[in-house]
Amino acid sequence: MKRFAVSLITMLLLVCSCPLAGRAAPVPTTEPMLRVETGMHMEMINRIDVDKGGRWLVSASNDKTVRVWDLASIGKESGGSPGPQLQPARILRPPIAPGKEGKLYSVAITPDGALVAAGGWTEAGSTTGHTVYLFSRTDGRLVGRAGGLGNVILQLAFSPDGRFLAATLGDGGVRIFTVSPAGDGGRASSVGLRLTARDVAYDRPAYGAHFSPDGNRLVTACYDGMVRVYDTTSWGKGEGGAVAATPMIIRKVPGGERPFSVRFSPDGAQIAVCFDDTAAVSVLASSDLGLVNAADTGGANGAFASVAWSADGRTLYGGGRLLVDGSVCIRSWPGGGKGAYRDRESGVSNVITALAPLPDGGLAYGAADPTIGVLGADGVRRLLILPELADFRGTSRDLLLSEDGGTIQFGYKEYGTERGTFSLADRSLSLDSARSGLTPPDTSSLPITRWKNTPEPALSGSPLPLDQFELSRSLAIAPDRESFLLGTSWALRRFDKRGGEQWSVPVPGDAWAVNIDRKGNLAVVACGDGTIRWYRYRDGKELLAFFPHADRKRWILWTASGYYDASLGGEELIGWHLNRGKDAAADFYPASRFRETRYRPDIIARIVGTGDEDEAVRLADAARGGARKEAAISRFLPPVVAITAPDDNVIAVESTLAIHYTVRAPTDAPATSIRVMVDGRPVTVFPAAAGEAEQTVTIAIPSRDCVVSIIAENRHAPSVPGSVRVNWRGKESEPVPRAVIALKGEPAAKRQPQSRLFLLAVGVSDYRDKGLNLRFAAKDAEDFAAAQKTQAGRLYREVQVKMLPNGTKREIISGLAWLKKEVTANDVGMIFLAGHGVNDAAGFYYFLPADTDLDELDYTGLVFSDIRNTLSILKGKAVIFLDTCHSGSLAGGIRTGWDMTRVGNELGSAERGVVVFASSSGSQFSYEDEAWNNGAFTKALLEGLSGKADVNNEGVVTVANLNLYVNRRVKRLTNNRQEPDVMKPGFIADFTLATIR
Repeated sequence: MKRFAVSLITMLLLVCSCPLAGRAAPVPTTEPMLRVETGMHMEMINRIDVDKGGRWLVSASNDKTVRVWDLASIGKESGGSPGPQLQPARILRPPIAPGKEGKLYSVAITPDGALVAAGGWTEAGSTTGHTVYLFSRTDGRLVGRAGGLGNVILQLAFSPDGRFLAATLGDGGVRIFTVSPAGDGGRASSVGLRLTARDVAYDRPAYGAHFSPDGNRLVTACYDGMVRVYDTTSWGKGEGGAVAATPMIIRKVPGGERPFSVRFSPDGAQIAVCFDDTAAVSVLASSDLGLVNAADTGGANGAFASVAWSADGRTLYGGGRLLVDGSVCIRSWPGGGKGAYRDRESGVSNVITALAPLPDGGLAYGAADPTIGVLGADGVRRLLILPELADFRGTSRDLLLSEDGGTIQFGYKEYGTERGTFSLADRSLSLDSARSGLTPPDTSSLPITRWKNTPEPALSGSPLPLDQFELSRSLAIAPDRESFLLGTSWALRRFDKRGGEQWSVPVPGDAWAVNIDRKGNLAVVACGDGTIRWYRYRDGKELLAFFPHADRKRWILWTASGYYDASLGGEELIGWHLNRGKDAAADFYPASRFRETRYRPDIIARIVGTGDEDEAVRLADAARGGARKEAAISRFLPPVVAITAPDDNVIAVESTLAIHYTVRAPTDAPATSIRVMVDGRPVTVFPAAAGEAEQTVTIAIPSRDCVVSIIAENRHAPSVPGSVRVNWRGKESEPVPRAVIALKGEPAAKRQPQSRLFLLAVGVSDYRDKGLNLRFAAKDAEDFAAAQKTQAGRLYREVQVKMLPNGTKREIISGLAWLKKEVTANDVGMIFLAGHGVNDAAGFYYFLPADTDLDELDYTGLVFSDIRNTLSILKGKAVIFLDTCHSGSLAGGIRTGWDMTRVGNELGSAERGVVVFASSSGSQFSYEDEAWNNGAFTKALLEGLSGKADVNNEGVVTVANLNLYVNRRVKRLTNNRQEPDVMKPGFIADFTLATIR
């Protein structure tokens, strides 16, 4: 049976410790804050809501964001099976601060889907008290706010006409606001929230609120045991201030002492209510709150957190802590709460916190995992958006550490299963659990008891001091047994052996596991937000944070000031949240936007050894040849692009599409250019207009589904793209290029290829400097080219190859020019590069042609930017295969082997749009062997392209399954010494690289 780490009472505890209005609220900090970002929520989802049309789902979380999900995308990107997850159409970010500030407990969307309201522990939006924020769903602007509320906002609900917004509070009752102007599609520059009515006669938290279908009544549920029904018809009639709202019905209802969630039935005749203190679900008559019937909750092992009616009112649903055979289920009563029930498996592993009915008869739900799911009207799961972080619950003995603290082992899953090992020295993440020299925490050398998941840990029977509601989660005793660490539900605490606290620091989420290196220098903590963090043991100063993505491949490692190291694709996993005051949505900039100054694996590598970031920076800069003072992140901000129209997943029937957008940039670094891309490939570039006024560009689009993106650039960096997915519904569709689809069902022989392939294949084995010679690089290029030629008349209409075995610099530059000249929008441009890649003492990257003179590398080496710039401007699909990390000893401060992370992330960034296959990861070398008659990377590529990567027997090899095959095969060939990887921009769909006869 699964163990729940979250209960409904947790939210109540947050309320109990919340300060009331009257105290000065915190001013939103102007300092950038580092945040983990995976696309999915990182912490508990508290509420969800859906617009009337059932297209837009919004979710609010303790991670301080609201995410907007386009349910029209179900079936296009995601489902209940493994694979790429549905990504949010937009992320809404209110002002936040460290600690609880910004945690969102409530969310609602207007029936027309134009506006999104959010609230929670949101003091930063007001002079005093808490704030309800109002966002435009279309472009993410903060268009309105209502502050001064006396406690946290626990529930929000719009009336069916979008005119009223109800907000229930942790203390002080309910507030009703008039929304104006309403119904403008969310495009107004500001939207007013005028306090219209209020009832302060509540003395406990109120978690439930819902309007009747006709909007004439509002029902609320409060922990004082009362359900209240209000008549709304007189509200907002006059121009005066707020009126006192007096319930037309107030009643303590049967079922439990703490009513929690309430919902009117679609006909308005009944109200369903569930309770926090019992497993009861009661159906009440809305006319007098009398009991109509009690739903059968037999077998329920915990309270229900949410109730909802199906769109036709025939079925009542309940979700919460219901476990059936170890699975979390949603209970449905097809008789509207009467008669027999059915339990539907949800796919989540924690409390279901919110339900929302869909107009097609389906049901959306959110959970504390965090997870979002959708059941169809038939009860079959149609969507499951899973958390993208490691789950460290139940791992208090499973965080293993090397003697110096530089290698860690952890479990991706609850209770320490599916283990991963990360080495700071090797910059490598592996799934190899058979690693010697790693030790678990010492939990027995001192008489410490009751330390695991209790509020009362003790030393020699005497309680250790914790805060109210704080739970001890984990323990590690120092090697000298003079002190120990407790990891708790929100802190890391060091005590001496007599129980005196020496220091305490907050941690992000529960400290599920702690350990101390054998030298007593470092404390390592596995946190509830999916990160593992290194702290200096003597004083608790945080040194490093590590986030391993749940895909078991991507990772990022960073310091408090934002220097980072990462895997391919990993630098998008964190970013900088930057508040813009009380009246504007915050900005978010992925770490990749600051790659030039903050990507510093040389600093990261020195942190553990020095135990001090400043010293690590000094040493790394000295090794580079001199110190460089980095300015604050806020001095290097790129532009921000927002597409205001059309909506995502727009239906297109014409060959042109008008895109409306805005660009905002720092005053001292205005946007200089606008780049429009379709499916990651450039369409047009033009100068940016001055100011922030809405602009329009009209482009030609292909007669197929595609993604249109707009990128603005200033002197610092390119923006994060503003993108919109286009669904083609025109009468005439051009043939879809075979290179951009994964063929399924129809035999390949029945389809006529339309695109051409242009391949530049370079392999250098014989160098002017014979000490650089390789055995198989030239042969690798020739064999790869031969494999691609077999695709002529199958995948491609034509295959043209420029083969350069032992190519000179002049020949390679000529080959790059050939690609730029020949590749059209319907073609594929491809480069295969095998040989030596080097970094010079200044950190610049070069590929070594056959005629390289290392004494004149600037003139004879091929600078990486030549390759990057060529691929970036190709009009068609761009793919590169890189095998440039062969080992060797060079002089003059030159290091062999490209930094594949930087090269791959630059090429595969949104503004470049290149698919990158890299032969190795981190600091690994590439290997070749006589037994293979190739390099390991090329051998695996050839096998995969010949059909071994067609794992689904569909007659095609795609980017995704070639990557999977090559990764596994190379690791097997090299005994895990070399691990290839692929970098593909997120908005480029998986596509075919080979068809099989």
